[in-house]
Amino acid sequence: MKRYLISLLAAIALPTAVSAEKLCTITSELDKDVVIKIEGDNLGMFGRITYKNKSMYRISFLHMNGYGGHLYTISEDKDPDISWVDFKHGKYSGSGLAVFFVGNQVAKGTPVEERKKGQKRMLMPQLGSNIWYERTDFDRRKEPDNLKVISAAEGFFKIEGKNCRFPYMW
Repeated sequence: MKRYLISLLAAIALPTAVSAEKLCTITSELDKDVVIKIEGDNLGMFGRITYKNKSMYRISFLHMNGYGGHLYTISEDKDPDISWVDFKHGKYSGSGLAVFFVGNQVAKGTPVEERKKGQKRMLMPQLGSNIWYERTDFDRRKEPDNLKVISAAEGFFKIEGKNCRFPYMW
Protein backbone atom coordinates (compact mmCIF):
# COMPACT_ATOMS: atom_id res chain seq x y z
CA MET A 1 0.00 0.00 0.00
CA LYS A 2 2.86 2.40 0.85
CA ARG A 3 4.50 1.76 -2.53
CA TYR A 4 1.27 2.46 -4.33
CA LEU A 5 0.73 5.67 -2.36
CA ILE A 6 4.30 6.87 -2.93
CA SER A 7 4.07 6.10 -6.66
CA LEU A 8 0.79 7.96 -6.88
CA LEU A 9 2.16 11.02 -5.08
CA ALA A 10 5.28 11.02 -7.26
CA ALA A 11 3.18 10.87 -10.42
CA ILE A 12 1.06 13.80 -9.25
CA ALA A 13 4.05 15.88 -8.18
CA LEU A 14 6.06 15.47 -11.39
CA PRO A 15 5.26 17.89 -14.20
CA THR A 16 3.46 16.24 -17.07
CA ALA A 17 3.61 17.13 -20.73
CA VAL A 18 0.48 18.64 -22.24
CA SER A 19 -1.05 16.31 -24.77
CA ALA A 20 -1.49 17.89 -28.19
CA GLU A 21 -5.05 16.59 -28.10
CA LYS A 22 -5.82 18.90 -25.16
CA LEU A 23 -5.04 21.98 -27.23
CA CYS A 24 -6.86 23.30 -30.23
CA THR A 25 -5.81 25.26 -33.27
CA ILE A 26 -7.52 28.06 -35.11
CA THR A 27 -6.18 28.20 -38.68
CA SER A 28 -6.63 31.01 -41.18
CA GLU A 29 -8.66 30.04 -44.24
CA LEU A 30 -6.71 32.61 -46.29
CA ASP A 31 -3.17 31.60 -45.29
CA LYS A 32 -2.62 28.17 -43.73
CA ASP A 33 0.67 29.39 -42.20
CA VAL A 34 -1.21 31.75 -39.86
CA VAL A 35 -2.35 29.68 -36.88
CA ILE A 36 -3.65 30.54 -33.43
CA LYS A 37 -2.40 27.83 -31.09
CA ILE A 38 -4.51 27.64 -27.95
CA GLU A 39 -2.23 26.82 -25.03
CA GLY A 40 -4.61 26.78 -22.09
CA ASP A 41 -7.63 28.22 -20.39
CA ASN A 42 -8.34 30.09 -17.20
CA LEU A 43 -11.58 32.08 -17.23
CA GLY A 44 -11.17 32.12 -21.01
CA MET A 45 -8.73 30.71 -23.52
CA PHE A 46 -5.25 31.94 -24.36
CA GLY A 47 -2.69 31.20 -27.02
CA ARG A 48 -0.32 32.59 -29.61
CA ILE A 49 -0.78 33.83 -33.15
CA THR A 50 1.97 32.20 -35.17
CA TYR A 51 3.25 32.55 -38.71
CA LYS A 52 5.13 29.51 -40.00
CA ASN A 53 5.38 28.29 -36.37
CA LYS A 54 7.02 31.57 -35.23
CA SER A 55 5.17 33.19 -32.34
CA MET A 56 4.24 36.79 -33.21
CA TYR A 57 1.35 37.80 -30.94
CA ARG A 58 -0.33 36.60 -27.77
CA ILE A 59 -4.10 36.38 -27.84
CA SER A 60 -6.62 35.71 -25.12
CA PHE A 61 -10.36 35.15 -25.43
CA LEU A 62 -12.97 35.76 -22.79
CA HIS A 63 -16.67 35.13 -22.62
CA MET A 64 -18.72 38.19 -21.71
CA ASN A 65 -21.24 37.84 -18.91
CA GLY A 66 -24.83 38.86 -19.28
CA TYR A 67 -25.90 38.81 -22.92
CA GLY A 68 -22.81 36.83 -23.83
CA GLY A 69 -20.41 36.85 -26.73
CA HIS A 70 -16.64 36.75 -26.97
CA LEU A 71 -13.88 39.31 -26.86
CA TYR A 72 -10.23 38.87 -27.72
CA THR A 73 -7.17 40.85 -26.66
CA ILE A 74 -3.83 40.74 -28.48
CA SER A 75 -0.33 41.89 -27.63
CA GLU A 76 2.95 41.53 -29.46
CA ASP A 77 4.85 38.49 -28.19
CA LYS A 78 8.09 40.29 -27.36
CA ASP A 79 9.32 37.67 -24.90
CA PRO A 80 8.06 34.15 -25.72
CA ASP A 81 9.74 32.75 -22.60
CA ILE A 82 7.38 34.57 -20.21
CA SER A 83 4.75 32.15 -18.94
CA TRP A 84 1.07 32.98 -19.21
CA VAL A 85 0.98 33.19 -15.42
CA ASP A 86 3.42 36.12 -15.49
CA PHE A 87 2.24 37.70 -18.77
CA LYS A 88 0.02 40.79 -18.84
CA HIS A 89 -1.36 42.45 -21.96
CA GLY A 90 -0.20 46.05 -22.34
CA LYS A 91 -2.35 49.01 -21.31
CA TYR A 92 -3.37 49.84 -24.90
CA SER A 93 -3.52 46.34 -26.37
CA GLY A 94 -5.78 45.67 -29.32
CA SER A 95 -9.10 44.01 -28.66
CA GLY A 96 -12.33 43.25 -30.45
CA LEU A 97 -15.24 40.89 -30.91
CA ALA A 98 -14.91 37.28 -32.00
CA VAL A 99 -17.93 36.10 -33.99
CA PHE A 100 -18.51 32.35 -34.33
CA PHE A 101 -20.03 30.40 -37.19
CA VAL A 102 -20.92 26.79 -37.85
CA GLY A 103 -20.60 26.38 -41.60
CA ASN A 104 -22.11 29.62 -42.92
CA GLN A 105 -24.54 30.09 -40.02
CA VAL A 106 -23.93 32.51 -37.18
CA ALA A 107 -23.50 30.22 -34.18
CA LYS A 108 -25.29 32.30 -31.58
CA GLY A 109 -28.04 33.80 -33.75
CA THR A 110 -29.26 30.74 -35.65
CA PRO A 111 -32.47 29.30 -34.18
CA VAL A 112 -31.98 25.78 -32.80
CA GLU A 113 -34.44 24.21 -35.24
CA GLU A 114 -32.56 25.68 -38.25
CA ARG A 115 -29.03 24.67 -37.22
CA LYS A 116 -27.03 22.45 -39.56
CA LYS A 117 -23.72 20.73 -38.85
CA GLY A 118 -20.62 22.24 -40.41
CA GLN A 119 -17.05 23.45 -39.91
CA LYS A 120 -16.64 25.58 -36.79
CA ARG A 121 -15.32 28.98 -37.84
CA MET A 122 -14.44 32.35 -36.33
CA LEU A 123 -14.30 35.90 -37.67
CA MET A 124 -12.52 38.71 -35.79
CA PRO A 125 -13.42 41.82 -37.82
CA GLN A 126 -10.95 44.17 -36.08
CA LEU A 127 -7.99 41.80 -35.77
CA GLY A 128 -6.10 43.10 -38.82
CA SER A 129 -6.20 46.73 -37.69
CA ASN A 130 -5.38 45.72 -34.11
CA ILE A 131 -2.27 43.92 -35.33
CA TRP A 132 -1.30 46.89 -37.50
CA TYR A 133 -1.52 49.34 -34.59
CA GLU A 134 -0.05 46.98 -32.00
CA ARG A 135 3.43 47.67 -33.38
CA THR A 136 4.31 51.28 -32.68
CA ASP A 137 7.41 51.23 -34.92
CA PHE A 138 6.07 51.91 -38.42
CA ASP A 139 8.88 50.02 -40.19
CA ARG A 140 8.18 46.90 -38.12
CA ARG A 141 4.51 47.05 -39.13
CA LYS A 142 5.54 46.57 -42.75
CA GLU A 143 7.70 43.48 -42.15
CA PRO A 144 6.64 40.80 -44.67
CA ASP A 145 5.64 38.23 -42.01
CA ASN A 146 3.54 40.83 -40.19
CA LEU A 147 1.77 41.82 -43.42
CA LYS A 148 0.94 38.16 -44.07
CA VAL A 149 -0.62 37.87 -40.60
CA ILE A 150 -2.58 41.10 -41.14
CA SER A 151 -3.93 39.86 -44.49
CA ALA A 152 -4.98 36.53 -42.98
CA ALA A 153 -6.58 38.30 -40.01
CA GLU A 154 -9.16 39.87 -42.33
CA GLY A 155 -10.74 36.49 -43.11
CA PHE A 156 -12.26 33.45 -41.48
CA PHE A 157 -10.40 31.02 -39.21
CA LYS A 158 -11.23 27.30 -38.93
CA ILE A 159 -11.56 26.01 -35.36
CA GLU A 160 -10.12 22.53 -34.96
CA GLY A 161 -9.67 20.35 -31.92
CA LYS A 162 -11.82 18.67 -29.32
CA ASN A 163 -11.14 21.15 -26.53
CA CYS A 164 -11.83 24.51 -28.12
CA ARG A 165 -14.32 25.66 -25.52
CA PHE A 166 -16.39 28.33 -27.21
CA PRO A 167 -20.09 28.32 -26.28
CA TYR A 168 -22.86 28.39 -28.90
CA MET A 169 -21.01 25.88 -31.09
CA TRP A 170 -23.21 22.85 -31.70
